[in-house]
Amino acid sequence: MKKILIFIVCLMLCGCYNYNELEDLDIVSSIVVDYKNEEYFIKLEVVDEDKTKVYDGHGKSLSDAFESITLVSPNEIFLSHLNTVMFTKDVDLLKLTNYFLREPKVNTTFYFILTEISDVYSDTNLGEDIYKILDNHHVYNFFHLARIINSDTKDIIIPYLNEDKKIEKLYNMSLYLLACCMGNTKFPPGLFGNFVTDDFFPWAGDYHMNYNYEAPYYCIFSSNHPELFNGYMEPLHDMSENAKKFAGFFGCKGYALPVSFGPKALDVFSMKECKEHGVLFLGQKSHAAYAALIPIMHWFATYDKEYAKENYYDFIFNVALFWEDYLVKKNGKYVIKKDAAHEIPYYRGEKFNSLTHIGQINTINAINSLGLVKLLFKGVYNMAKELGLNSEKYALWEDINENLSEFPTFIMKGKKCFRYSKFGIRWRDDNTVGLQHIYPASQIGFNSGEKLLKIARNTYFINDRRLDDNGSNSYLPAGARIGVDPDFLIEGIHQNIKEFALPNKLFRHHGGGIEHLTTVPATINEMLMQSYEGVIRLFPCWKKSSDASFENLRADGAFLVSAELKDGNVTSLKIKSLMGRKCTVQCDGIKSVINKADNKEIPYKRNGNTVSFETQKDAEYILI
Repeated sequence: MKKILIFIVCLMLCGCYNYNELEDLDIVSSIVVDYKNEEYFIKLEVVDEDKTKVYDGHGKSLSDAFESITLVSPNEIFLSHLNTVMFTKDVDLLKLTNYFLREPKVNTTFYFILTEISDVYSDTNLGEDIYKILDNHHVYNFFHLARIINSDTKDIIIPYLNEDKKIEKLYNMSLYLLACCMGNTKFPPGLFGNFVTDDFFPWAGDYHMNYNYEAPYYCIFSSNHPELFNGYMEPLHDMSENAKKFAGFFGCKGYALPVSFGPKALDVFSMKECKEHGVLFLGQKSHAAYAALIPIMHWFATYDKEYAKENYYDFIFNVALFWEDYLVKKNGKYVIKKDAAHEIPYYRGEKFNSLTHIGQINTINAINSLGLVKLLFKGVYNMAKELGLNSEKYALWEDINENLSEFPTFIMKGKKCFRYSKFGIRWRDDNTVGLQHIYPASQIGFNSGEKLLKIARNTYFINDRRLDDNGSNSYLPAGARIGVDPDFLIEGIHQNIKEFALPNKLFRHHGGGIEHLTTVPATINEMLMQSYEGVIRLFPCWKKSSDASFENLRADGAFLVSAELKDGNVTSLKIKSLMGRKCTVQCDGIKSVINKADNKEIPYKRNGNTVSFETQKDAEYILI
């Protein structure tokens, strides 16, 4: 009996349950996909020892087309060694990439070829065709293609980081995963986007207003994906009645928001034990100003007047109304009082501790709020003037812009640094709140003068926050804004990939969800190009000994910029004007500006290495 049992157990333990003989497989090397007359046509090139064979299939869907091939192939279709997928311009890119993402037996290291030639499926020699049409194609690897999903313009943005494929892959996949989350414009992503795998996720996956909700959108405009913004305002509009009521709690007009809320204004903010009107503010008044940050980014990146007027001007105006009332003018300066830099647990019912809570409760001029409010009034003023609205407010907004309190500073470790607040908390070793006036609030950069830049860099290096649970998505781009060593930032990206990147390319930090998908693209974009001060700067934080190029990064002022850096010099620079606004570029060696349409030079003004010129809508310019 024992011998029989041993024999049976041995049978059960044998491995390679899914083993296949090589001769039972049709190993696919290349695929052609075309779409015509509401049907998909595919052609598979199969490697068969020293020759190739081709299978044709068609169907109403890609799945049907592939299924039709199984009826004529005597073997299993094997896609794990796929090298190339060629497709025509008529194929739906979203459906194509989703098919291959969801097909478990396909590798994702193959290359896509987009060809302008139609009726590719009618040709017979697939392998030869691929080489014949190389003069009329665009080649992307799988992750490059993912970046143009849902793009109306089909403009491609590819930073060529040839020496660093890990970063290139994470750059592209981050944008693809963000696009996966942002397609539903009625229900934009909460803390964890589409990737909720448990009934009891932290913070119920809600909309957190003190950076979490906004952070995934940091990178979408410079990456030329403003369409991903389309759902952002929906939950903010749903909260409008509550926002008016909450502003009234503080004796102000306009809008104020709690720390968090759910879709369709779902109440997750009412708590009886909260000491601020039973609502979860946690001592912070900056939540609505933080929410206004992203539409203001959209405005400067697009200057789309109709879209702004219809979608977000009213919200931004009402946030400005709140701050008009909440600011206190003292000795000619506007001051922010009782607005904490960090959440204060005391307001949630924690027992009062005079050592920590008295300063937090009576905070004056929290540095992150100063940055957000400065951007808010810059944005609303610019927007209103462009739209021809609320001229009665211009004088007040100008006064606030000119006289809002300076950023507080102090001496730490023998160096002058930014302080978290004028009165209250001085510093915290965790989080990056003390740097968010630099990024994403865009109040300090290369145009700020060496004095402020030195203070910013001193603050930046007080402690290394590249792996911060909440703040790596702002810490790394902020470093590019103030010109820290590019190697320090690239190393930081690699640290994040090593410590927090999952196999599916999501990042899993302790304190947050999809907001870390913005880290890689936002940082790389800021290293390659900056424009937030009205000046396009090329490779401002890029190692000049490392060649690089990019296509169609979006600059403030509604410009698409393409450039190449080679041997330390900008050797190619093209700019497309989407709105016909004045363009200002800082770049050594520009000697002429040429309108691509007629190949004629146009006039420009020079100030050192900075040139400015007028543009026409949709015109393209070559700067040489």
